[in-house]
Amino acid sequence: MSNFAKEITAENSLIKSDMQKLNQEINDLFTKKCDKKDIDTSINKINKDIKNKADVNELDNLFKTCQQVIDEKREDDHKSLNNRLNVFESDVTKTLEKKANLYEVTTLLNSKADTASTTLAINSKVKIIG
Repeated sequence: MSNFAKEITAENSLIKSDMQKLNQEINDLFTKKCDKKDIDTSINKINKDIKNKADVNELDNLFKTCQQVIDEKREDDHKSLNNRLNVFESDVTKTLEKKANLYEVTTLLNSKADTASTTLAINSKVKIIG
């Protein structure tokens, strides 16, 4: 064979090799290929997921609202507790005042003259006068 024929044969082999590689790449693309419907479905799903995700501002507003509700509840509970403590303190004070009054009454009753000492005092006065 001549040089020219060898060159053509070599070129032909290179072209065949390139064609086989190209065919293989095309086959790979066909097996990996998604149709437009699949791509549209995926894009729609992604868009739906993005729309359903909470916005940072929404979360911030929700957090602030929750914090306000918690603060108001805490303030209400604090006021309620203070009111209950005031009522309890008032009840304790009244009870202590009653106890003090009872002590005063007991003291007065103890210092009160009984019948025997009154009779004795009257008799001794009668003896002195009479």
